[in-house]
Amino acid sequence: MSERSHKAFVPINCGAIAESLMESAIFGHEKGAFTGAIEVHQGVFERAEGGTLFLDEVDSLSSAAQTRLLRVIQENELERVGGKLAIHVDVRLISATNVVLLDKVGQGEFRKDLYYRVNVVNLEIPPLIERSEDLPALVDLILKRKSEKHNKSVNSVSSAVMQKIHAHQWLGNVRELENTLERSVLFTTGTVITELKLDAGESSSKTIDWKQQKEQALAKVEQAFLQVSLGQYHGDIKQIASCMEISTRAETVYNKLKKYHINPAEYRK
Repeated sequence: MSERSHKAFVPINCGAIAESLMESAIFGHEKGAFTGAIEVHQGVFERAEGGTLFLDEVDSLSSAAQTRLLRVIQENELERVGGKLAIHVDVRLISATNVVLLDKVGQGEFRKDLYYRVNVVNLEIPPLIERSEDLPALVDLILKRKSEKHNKSVNSVSSAVMQKIHAHQWLGNVRELENTLERSVLFTTGTVITELKLDAGESSSKTIDWKQQKEQALAKVEQAFLQVSLGQYHGDIKQIASCMEISTRAETVYNKLKKYHINPAEYRK
């Protein structure tokens, strides 16, 4: 529904590009910029002009690439590698990561200022086990795609198979579901999948440990709160302790920071 929907959508996997080629891939390069640069190359920003640029695994960007990316976002312009001319760009930037990016910021592996530039609208996709209501729609979509790919006529699963799908933990999320269904499509002769072979060693009837899930969720919230508070109070532990209403003693907060491997000194700069 965006005004950019009819424009280019350019995806790039930052984790799949050699570090030596990263800046060239993203920002482009001029002819003769380095050995092998025999012609002008447009980077993904230029190719996505007017449309959308999707940076997958954005946490894999090198420090140099992060610095240049920050400038592009701030100024809406870039320079190709080996170039001297500023090129104006107009793109919508979408970035994705499967790690907690704030952890990377705390560890000094991702620029804090860049984090706040790319984290304008945060869309967190929960694991498949937490959104079982999506399973029927995903199963229908995957079956349609895999049947077309393999020239099959499979279009549904039996009720018993659907129950099995709902009971499984899907530790590999949608990719595991996709691979499992594709395997069944290949060996199904009719239109309905009646048997589903799950990966060996994974139980389809594992029970969710509520206490463990609760502790993990609370720890995630606590860690995020500490990191945001450290930035807000510039590393002042006493103010954070007062804000959290846990203790006026700084040791309590320090213990939590140690637990999550957060260095408060990083926030006092």
